[in-house]
Amino acid sequence: DTGAGFLNVSNDLSIADTAKLYLRSDSYSGGSMVTTVGGTLTVAAGATVTANDGGFWLDVSRDPQSLEPLPQHPGGDTYGWGAAHGGLGNRSKAGCTYDFRYAPRMPGSTTTPTYQNSATTTAPGGGVIRIHARRAKVAGVMTATTSVNDKWCASAGGTIWLTADDIQVDSGASFAAQGGLNLYGTKGGGGRISICRGLTDDEFASILADGDTLPPGRFSRSARSTARHVLDAVAFTNVFKGVTVNVSGAQAGTFVFLEGRGPGMMVLVK
Repeated sequence: DTGAGFLNVSNDLSIADTAKLYLRSDSYSGGSMVTTVGGTLTVAAGATVTANDGGFWLDVSRDPQSLEPLPQHPGGDTYGWGAAHGGLGNRSKAGCTYDFRYAPRMPGSTTTPTYQNSATTTAPGGGVIRIHARRAKVAGVMTATTSVNDKWCASAGGTIWLTADDIQVDSGASFAAQGGLNLYGTKGGGGRISICRGLTDDEFASILADGDTLPPGRFSRSARSTARHVLDAVAFTNVFKGVTVNVSGAQAGTFVFLEGRGPGMMVLVK
């Protein structure tokens, strides 16, 4: 659990009009903010929750330069390549994706590219939006991308992990954790997005402990049960019409919607 800070809101948290809530990870360790909302999280149309450029950013004065989970660079001159997270970047080392599919909590990676053995510029990866609310209403933007189009490197997209007993997403809302792009057309890998609605306390605890394994019971009982409760981006945008999802990159990142509400299930407000 990489929480480096906590924002605990006992009642409602509303991002209204054109307001922006900025969330940043520790650029060296990757430790990130955990936000809990005891009432309703509202992201109004026109409002934004952003962790853009809030991820890993190498410090060439330190050794190691970053606590990124895995070595990202292929060795030698590393200009013109992309970093990884949920998906691989251009020229990323095979197998260097990281973080959890169902409970992601780490920022996107970056690099210090080298050209003729000299360090060049770097761009930060996408940061982390991690919010656990009682209810959530999203009509605006949630974004954890890398928006710096660096000359040499392309950093990876970040993380969005949103959980709530009930989630309403309006047409026009968007969720983005795509990888970056450099001036040579190189792309970073896509990030990770997980949206979880109606999990029980035990199911939440299960994916918090092992974010790559579905909770026991209805999510993993059978192929049919899994298909009903574990949805991809296409199925998610069929449930919530007019909503966009973007985890694109040199290799796409991951998106999952864990749907704890069955067809016709009544929502009980706790």
